[in-house]
Amino acid sequence: RQNKLFIILAMLGLVIGLTAFPSPARAVAGSTITVTTNADATPNASCSLREAITNANNNAATSADCAGGTGEDTIIFVDGITTITLGSTLPHITDFDMLTINGGGDVIITGSDTYRVFWVETKLTLDNLTVTHGKCDHCSGGGLVSLGGGVLYYVVYFYLDRRLG
Repeated sequence: RQNKLFIILAMLGLVIGLTAFPSPARAVAGSTITVTTNADATPNASCSLREAITNANNNAATSADCAGGTGEDTIIFVDGITTITLGSTLPHITDFDMLTINGGGDVIITGSDTYRVFWVETKLTLDNLTVTHGKCDHCSGGGLVSLGGGVLYYVVYFYLDRRLG
């Protein structure tokens, strides 16, 4: 009889404990957003890196040319995309669920000695890509500046990124 009472109390304690102290929230699985053009503009029917970042930031299909973001998103590139030449700084990275950009070892993103490449406000993982010729006058981080969250790098190369002033 004491054994049954002990089991009942233990089960009751477990239920109360799980209710009072739920497990931490798990990250929401995200989308894979595939960049299909090396053009920096917003061409019709092609997903640019700029559009992919915007969709990831918004957790939505803001640009119909790309899959919508839904959580911890990953941006990848179709085969054949090697260099993306920016016409302006990419949208700030603001996806609070975390964003990964995986260049597959082939992708180079260049600021053309005119633009900063990445402005990061949250968590970003860069994987297998090259960032080159980023520039920022009178500030730090021509290739990348992080204002919070943090950036993880896996086989990422920064070349000839600079600041002036």
